[in-house]
Amino acid sequence: MAPPEQPGRLVPTQPSASASPGITLRHSVLSLLTVAGLGAIIMSPALGLYFNWGPMSIATGPIAPLIYMLALLISLPTAISYAMVSKEIPAAGQAYTWLWHCFST
Repeated sequence: MAPPEQPGRLVPTQPSASASPGITLRHSVLSLLTVAGLGAIIMSPALGLYFNWGPMSIATGPIAPLIYMLALLISLPTAISYAMVSKEIPAAGQAYTWLWHCFST
């Protein structure tokens, strides 16, 4: 008898060229409303950048664009690291799936 499936659990399926051998996430689990909600939650910290541009420009003057460039340079190594790991372990779970992959082997 097969064990019952748990929501969000990785399930062995046919291997594909882009996934880890024999392991993929289940399809059609999230509804459109859930995906829209997750997108809004993930993007909400970035909205602060747009709404704070005016007060920050008033407070700092013409140096405000340089502050954003400095923030870009600081966060760029993290973005590159995510891209590299995502290329090696392509999965919809991102960091959670990568940690699962590291600690389960």
